[in-house]
Amino acid sequence: WYTSYTPYQAEISQGRLESLLNYQTVVSDLTGLPNANASLLDEGTAAGEAMSMAYELLKRKRSKFFASDAIHPQTLDLLK
Repeated sequence: WYTSYTPYQAEISQGRLESLLNYQTVVSDLTGLPNANASLLDEGTAAGEAMSMAYELLKRKRSKFFASDAIHPQTLDLLK
């Protein structure tokens, strides 16, 4: 169906933030973990966000990250 109403950018952004929060809440509830990360962006961006979150959660005590060699080469390049 079609409507003459076109959502504004702010409404789209708000909906996107709400869906991220809902997804993170579900993942946290299912895993029992206090933190969850979610991204509606591409795989590389999601991997970078997860790496940054882990780095901050560890209070910068560790500087090495391990990644599977089975991930896409472009994602591994981004993490390096």
